[in-house]
Amino acid sequence: MEVDRQSATLLYRAAQELLSNVYKFAQASAVTVRLGCVTHGMTHGVQLKVTDNGGGFDAPAAMTGRHTGMGLRLMRLAVDLAGGEVMIDSSAAAGTCVTITLPLD
Repeated sequence: MEVDRQSATLLYRAAQELLSNVYKFAQASAVTVRLGCVTHGMTHGVQLKVTDNGGGFDAPAAMTGRHTGMGLRLMRLAVDLAGGEVMIDSSAAAGTCVTITLPLD
């Protein structure tokens, strides 16, 4: 599978934003970054997953504007416009996992 330039740039910028947030806010001692191909039936995609063991955050508040930062909201908007999906799982006890999936087809 080949990733087009626009999707590659979007994934790069998303990784930058997510790693910056881990560094600035998570107080994590470990972070994992994974990039891979995914298949759902006949649809192919590329997936970026960033996981940390930090303190977690209120994901719904970050996405609806109740936090002061714009990074996650702008990232989600860009991914949505590309036909992709952002999933965030965050808790104080387990850290945060952000998964971005972009279609390749």
